[in-house]
Amino acid sequence: MALKDEILAKLVEGAKGMFRWVACQLDHLCDLPHDRARRKALNKLLPTLPATSDTHGELQRGMQPTARQKTTRLLLQAGSKTNMLLNTPFKSSTILSLVVFSSRYGHDFKIIVDLIKNGVAVEEGDLQSLAEHYQFAKAVYNPEASKKKYHSGQAFTKLLEALRTPERTSSPESRLYGLTLEFASAMKLNILEQVVEPYLEENTKDEDLRSFVYSAILENNVTILEKLLSSGRSELVNSTGLDPAIPSFTPLHIAIRERSLDALNMLLA
Repeated sequence: MALKDEILAKLVEGAKGMFRWVACQLDHLCDLPHDRARRKALNKLLPTLPATSDTHGELQRGMQPTARQKTTRLLLQAGSKTNMLLNTPFKSSTILSLVVFSSRYGHDFKIIVDLIKNGVAVEEGDLQSLAEHYQFAKAVYNPEASKKKYHSGQAFTKLLEALRTPERTSSPESRLYGLTLEFASAMKLNILEQVVEPYLEENTKDEDLRSFVYSAILENNVTILEKLLSSGRSELVNSTGLDPAIPSFTPLHIAIRERSLDALNMLLA
């Protein structure tokens, strides 16, 4: 049996739905110097998540970043193949979708960020899974509860950083960026100023800033609106098409609907 197939078989057998266990084992395997050591380690993987977590920190401290990233990418690419999906009850799921399903019980956005940084592509199915997760969270948690649940939005800041590109496109990664930014703004997680600054410094095209204007109005964030106006973006700030659900809405319509009174006063000035 090929090493790749042995890794898949061992991880699927041991995971039993615990994706965090799989991620820890991947980190352990990535730390090993060659395939012979990895093959030997497969017979000694720690059987439980607590036992794995105890050694995870020690292993991580001694890793070589370049070698770890390269090996992680190869293992993740192998793990996302059909062979793995055929051995799970979620046969049509992508690897990120499986993590999103797990996150309903543990909010494993850190693992999602690690996967994306190590080369796992965002697929159409991932967009639907995350959209459903965000919709569920908006229905269940109020802004104060969401800040506690999502550690004041730190996980989403890192996710947006991992998805960031110089230009916004129609790619799944770019659309997930917009979806995540809108969710963070709707939940008042106050991360907008952290993520918008690089775009303003790079003189980004107006079209690529639309979601930031929309999010600023949702958050009632006059600081961002002032920065956009002072950088000569007044036409963008007052344009239609900001709300993807209702493109005909003007910024005034959005501010009134969201009761963003500070933003409304600025737009009326």
